[in-house]
Amino acid sequence: MLLLLLLSASSSTMASNSKETGIRADTSTLEYVHSIWRHGDRTPAELLSLEDIRKWPEGIGELTEEGAAQQYRLGKWLRRRYGEWLGDFRRDTIYIRSSDYNRTLMSAMANMAGLFPPKRPLTPGINWQPIPVHTRPKATDKELYEDAKCPMAELEMSKQWKSKKADGIRKKYARELAFFAEKLNLKNMELKVTWAIYDNFFCEQQHNIPWPKWMNSTLFSRVTDLYNEVSQLDFHTETLRRLRGGTLLEEILNRFKDKINGNLGENAKFYAYSAHDSTIAALLATFGIFYEIYPKYATCLLVEMHKLQNETRIIRVFHKNETDIDRLIEYSIPGCSPPCTLQKLLEDLSRYFPSDWETECGLTSNFEFVYLVIIFGLLTATICSSTMFLLEKYKKKQKFSGEDTVPMLNVDDSD
Repeated sequence: MLLLLLLSASSSTMASNSKETGIRADTSTLEYVHSIWRHGDRTPAELLSLEDIRKWPEGIGELTEEGAAQQYRLGKWLRRRYGEWLGDFRRDTIYIRSSDYNRTLMSAMANMAGLFPPKRPLTPGINWQPIPVHTRPKATDKELYEDAKCPMAELEMSKQWKSKKADGIRKKYARELAFFAEKLNLKNMELKVTWAIYDNFFCEQQHNIPWPKWMNSTLFSRVTDLYNEVSQLDFHTETLRRLRGGTLLEEILNRFKDKINGNLGENAKFYAYSAHDSTIAALLATFGIFYEIYPKYATCLLVEMHKLQNETRIIRVFHKNETDIDRLIEYSIPGCSPPCTLQKLLEDLSRYFPSDWETECGLTSNFEFVYLVIIFGLLTATICSSTMFLLEKYKKKQKFSGEDTVPMLNVDDSD
């Protein structure tokens, strides 16, 4: 009976359209893989108190030694799944892209050390080989950087905070929210703050840093539930999927097409994104896959393209959402019954591909407005300057003309 209860509890954390599967990939038909992983263990991304900085000598939001080790082990796990198919490291076989954070860049490097162990030491005592990791500035990284400026997405998220679902969460956790508002001296206790509360206490728990006397495991369990429920507000509207998840999904599916058309080269097999929990969550939501547990440290999403005998390409989605645990699940993609073809997926999900992301975000119009304001300001300044110059010139002319008609000496005409 206890075993059945445990299995039931375990399965409840999985999406309803999923099943557990084996670790090794079906390489008989495998043609191309996208892997999207979350960085390893890190320090808190935002502190609840400035005094807490003393607890984290690495700094804020930085990868820890354990986080690097987790990613190394994830790389070894990926080696178990794809090793024979990938072979040794080749520059034309894999491509690694990271968001522009220390923790994701370092995670990518640690992962590659596990995925591609060197055949021989780089130099005596250094059993490692360098593998390139690419990135791009946060400001232009709309695929991996959740906070890339997008006014329309921010507006849509503000509506989520005011939604009935958000109100339901506030009501359900009213006691906890009031408690934390008092203990943390938060005048305006908003739902968006709960992730920072969870994040700080989770990081402290992972690193055996004592909690305040008022925090205990029972309360933290409630905080964890609150965090996971609040996280489900992210990316769960059509607009948010299109603006926050659609760009990455479009890039992935278009790369599959490029592989089919030969644009990636014959040897291209594996493209990885070293990113964040929000990256995985946004992509899953855009697929229409909903989760109960937000992506954990050093876990990954795998999107595979398989080539059948009739040349049909099918897409399979796998999720490893347990840190250092082998358990892997496969999702059925909603609206695309197995075998889900790439063509069918493109037809179903292309509605999430922004035709012009900057314009849809409201960035282009803002730029044009700012541009017009600048032009108007310069024009106004030029007119004012010109007017003042002409007036000054006119005054000088009048003054000079008046002095010329007055004699320097006051001569009496009668003399």
